[in-house]
Amino acid sequence: MTYINARLPRNIAAGFKLGPDFKTLVNPLASGREQRNKMWRYPKWKGSGNMGAFNADDRQALINMFVAAQGKWACFRVFDPTDYFVTNEPLAPPIGSSTPVQLVRNYAFPGSNVYGTALIQAPVASTVVINKDGSPVDGTLNDQLGLFTPSSPWAPGTFTWTGQYDRWMRFDSDWGAFTANALNAFTADIDLVEVQR
Repeated sequence: MTYINARLPRNIAAGFKLGPDFKTLVNPLASGREQRNKMWRYPKWKGSGNMGAFNADDRQALINMFVAAQGKWACFRVFDPTDYFVTNEPLAPPIGSSTPVQLVRNYAFPGSNVYGTALIQAPVASTVVINKDGSPVDGTLNDQLGLFTPSSPWAPGTFTWTGQYDRWMRFDSDWGAFTANALNAFTADIDLVEVQR
């Protein structure tokens, strides 16, 4: 699979409904209760848009991107205007080693200690700062995997990261059925799905 290290234009991304998707297996029991099994460790973002929501230039851009990505084959960066940055997000690197740490984002349920975690694998490199006890940490960020490698071994302390991020996504169809029912009347849906690396 190919990764195109370029972003779906923001004006086009704004025309998509984007959000996390989970896979839960629900088994109804004879008692009327149910048993729920979480099938995925992390959520995967999905997106849906309609050709009718875009102007002629954006429709042509979408067709160009679809053909260049060859349908489902290539992934690209997608900016989600409702979820694209963190401030002082906790990190838990392996102390005493220089092993890279994966950037993550935690989502807490208010008034509880329950939270969900999402992988951040497409950070915007120019915005990312890793801190230890409030001071920047030197190192190298792989902005195509979301891995930060320190210049020297991780020392004890409190680590956080601040920055912006995209998500690696692909088209969820190999058929670009961007058909017009009439002049300037477009109804074809375009679906995107996150790809975790």
